Amino acid sequence: MSRTILVVSGGKRPALDALKAALLSAGFTVVESGSAEAAAALAPALIVLPCDPDGLEASRRLKATPSLQAIPILHIPGLIATPNPLAASIESGGAAYLERPEDVDDLVKVVESLIDRTAADSRCRTMMACTTAEIHQWRVVTGPDGAIETWRLVDANPAALRAWGLTRGQTLNRTVDDIMGPGTFARCLPTIRRVMEERISLTCEEHFPALGRRYRLTTVPLSNGFVTTGEDITEIRRTEDALRETEQRLRLALRNAPISVAAQDRDLRYVWAFNQTMSSINAMLGRTDYDLLPRADADHVVAMKRRVLEEGIELTERLWVNPPTGRKFLDVFWEPLRDDSGDVIGVASTALDLTAMKVAEDALRESEAHYRTLSDTMLQGVVYQDREGRILSMNPAAEAILGRSRESFLGANSEAHQNDTLREDGSPFPGHDHPSMEALRTGREVRGVCMGIHNPRENRRRWINITAVPLFRPGETSPYQVYTVFEDVTERKQAEQALRESRATLETFFAVSPGILIILDSEFRYLNTDPLTPSYFGLDRATIVGKRMSDLAPDFLKEHGDLFRQVIDTGKPVFNVAMSGVAPATGETTYWRATYFPVRIAGGETGLGIVGVEITDIRKAEAALRASEEQFRTLANAIPQLCWMARGDGWIYWYNQRWHDYTGMTPEQMEGWGWRSVHDPEMLPKVIERWNATLETGEPFDMVFPLRGADGSFRPFLTRVAPVRDADGAVTGWFGSNTDISEQLAIEDALRRSNQDLEQFAYAASHDLQEPLRTISIYTEMLARRRVAGDEQERQFIEWILAGTRRMQALLQGLLEYSRISAADLAPAEAIDSEEALAVALRNLKGSIEESGALVTHDALPWVNAQEVHLIQVFQNLISNAIRYRAAAPPRIHVSVTGAGAWRRFSVADNGIGVEAKYSDYIFRVFKRVAPSSDSGAGVGLAICKRIVERWGGRIWVESEPAAGATFYFTATTAPDL
Repeated sequence: MSRTILVVSGGKRPALDALKAALLSAGFTVVESGSAEAAAALAPALIVLPCDPDGLEASRRLKATPSLQAIPILHIPGLIATPNPLAASIESGGAAYLERPEDVDDLVKVVESLIDRTAADSRCRTMMACTTAEIHQWRVVTGPDGAIETWRLVDANPAALRAWGLTRGQTLNRTVDDIMGPGTFARCLPTIRRVMEERISLTCEEHFPALGRRYRLTTVPLSNGFVTTGEDITEIRRTEDALRETEQRLRLALRNAPISVAAQDRDLRYVWAFNQTMSSINAMLGRTDYDLLPRADADHVVAMKRRVLEEGIELTERLWVNPPTGRKFLDVFWEPLRDDSGDVIGVASTALDLTAMKVAEDALRESEAHYRTLSDTMLQGVVYQDREGRILSMNPAAEAILGRSRESFLGANSEAHQNDTLREDGSPFPGHDHPSMEALRTGREVRGVCMGIHNPRENRRRWINITAVPLFRPGETSPYQVYTVFEDVTERKQAEQALRESRATLETFFAVSPGILIILDSEFRYLNTDPLTPSYFGLDRATIVGKRMSDLAPDFLKEHGDLFRQVIDTGKPVFNVAMSGVAPATGETTYWRATYFPVRIAGGETGLGIVGVEITDIRKAEAALRASEEQFRTLANAIPQLCWMARGDGWIYWYNQRWHDYTGMTPEQMEGWGWRSVHDPEMLPKVIERWNATLETGEPFDMVFPLRGADGSFRPFLTRVAPVRDADGAVTGWFGSNTDISEQLAIEDALRRSNQDLEQFAYAASHDLQEPLRTISIYTEMLARRRVAGDEQERQFIEWILAGTRRMQALLQGLLEYSRISAADLAPAEAIDSEEALAVALRNLKGSIEESGALVTHDALPWVNAQEVHLIQVFQNLISNAIRYRAAAPPRIHVSVTGAGAWRRFSVADNGIGVEAKYSDYIFRVFKRVAPSSDSGAGVGLAICKRIVERWGGRIWVESEPAAGATFYFTATTAPDL
């Protein structure tokens, strides 16, 4: 036991010197330091601190250090007076306060008492670690005046019941005197009264004669009673008494006869020995170490002793030796023996047998190594926390599961990571509710708590199952640590969740199945079913489960039972089974297509699964389809066109009767690609090319080509083919028709010849009339130059003639241009740059643009299919009209284009006088003008534009309001940019 006392002082004081002198005189080792932290390295038996602010603060720090909590602290008066020093000492963790430290007797008694009490408490804690405390809860019974009359037992733990030799039923609600013996109430009343009135916990020792036992009792107040924790210290007290007697005898023996003492002469022969551990005394005298020890041990020991003899020095060593009494670990001290003159005449040896201690230390180290190995190799995480919840240590598994290093956790408590934790329902798990904190707060084990944590190393959520166990010191009711162990249950939770989801999915699948979905056991009892099957029998799902198929559908089981048994016995499914029957609930015949397959059910039994789809509507639809196809074929044979149908790849599989009547060919001759035999050989390559392109693109087919009739003559047919698509838009077939257009072509040819004649007449008329008009104009101008000045009426007549002539010339010129449009129809369209065509038109109108101050802008324009001269003419006529019919402001004209795909829409917008909506068609007729004036044209320009645009398949129109400008639109097909 340590006899070292650490005295902490900030300066010299006479009282302090007296204190140290008193301690030294009592046989203590006194170490003085200016810092209380020296206790960590010194490990003294007692620490002395002044009872002033600095000393009290140092006391609190020492008691907050786990390794120093067991060292008692003695407070003495400080230089700075402290109010109520005794209370201050207790509050800061002091064990005692010595008011007069100069009193040597008081000081020694206090110090001895504190050291002995600490040692005794340590021994008691060691012994009680293997026992179970007795805990019992009492209810206080008070009288009308509020005084305590007695207390009755509310509950007791098994340890208490065993100690009393009673059952729980024999003790509940009995008084303390009934259980603990008469007189207990009177003896314990002062303590209980203080506990209840001051609301504090008290610990005291009590002897109960009725039980023949002595207890250390800790009493904790409750709202209407108290809880007593009893620690049976009867044997401890007996042991302490025996230990004190043994220690007194041992101290006496140590003062009068050292243990294992021996003396050897210069020849190193034993001449005297006491209490030897290597051999008996009689066996040692006159012998050497070589007679008592193995050669190797003797060589080492003798070498050490010869140094003592030769050098006259003292030596000490701890070593293992192997004497006849058994292997020993000794702490040996050798010193020279001298005669009166000081000469070395031998060697004295003192040996302390530390074998038991060494074995215990080795066992302890091995146990600690085993514990560390176990802890480090556990798959479960282990964490120790102090009473404040601060983490003290953790094993590698805890680091791996939590995804953080041990260093990031040490010193922190559960509050530090509360934002990373979730309950099973997904809500936050506050740090103060964590299992370890609850165990510290309540003093009870907390088991089986599931918590979600975020593992930052893996950046994912993990789930752990936690058990927290509070640890108590003997005699304490509040835990000083909590031991928490947890295991990673992420995969188990995921598997459980997957199982729940799988079952929910399966049940949902059964609940929403649109067809048959049935599970039967080996006896063909219904285990689960879809909603449709029970309704077939007029039942619900809950009613049908457990019933046999033989009870509900005996005819069906008779028809398919052998097949059911085959599937169960062989474990092989049977696909595409046709089923039919009359539904009992409706009396209607239904049709099904099903698959039978084996199913593993509970207990390892093989059952039967049935999955199927009702095809009653399909059967009805097939019948309706056959009727519809028959109706279609009848209709197709009745129409005047030749009709046919083909698969998606172009293989023709059906022609109507009119096709066979016209061509004279049989269905077998025409099937597939046989139609090529009735085509004109010269046109056939182009037809095949166009048909292959249609099959590749899925676009409709439209073409005119001749077909040979049964009489061998060819007649022209307009052939149109449309794709037949499924719900996804994929082409599944084609429907084609061939219309005889012989008469239509003849009529169109006659009309074309008539139009050509009319156009030739218009061209000739407009051309031939130009010459007489020029003659009239020339002679009228000559007459105007020769007329007599001053005759105003004559001048006006001449101007009218000239104006009429110019007007007539403009009309004839417009008519000539209009007729030329038809003449150019035979010119093929080509890909042209519409932006370049606009540029040419603007150059042609340069004079008009500059004279009017017009500003013409445009967007980027595309390539289109048209005749270049005609597109220039359209731009030129529309822009010229915008300049001619301008408002007071300078003209602002913008050309743009919109649209995508095969067509583009051009627009020419201006800020001119506009056009009323009722004239929007009128202005596109030949020689029609809305507001004729001297500046207006002949009324042919817009008619020419309309004829040009319509000749290339487009259309032209205007959108306008009076005084709000006009926008002319026309369309044209696109061409790739060159």
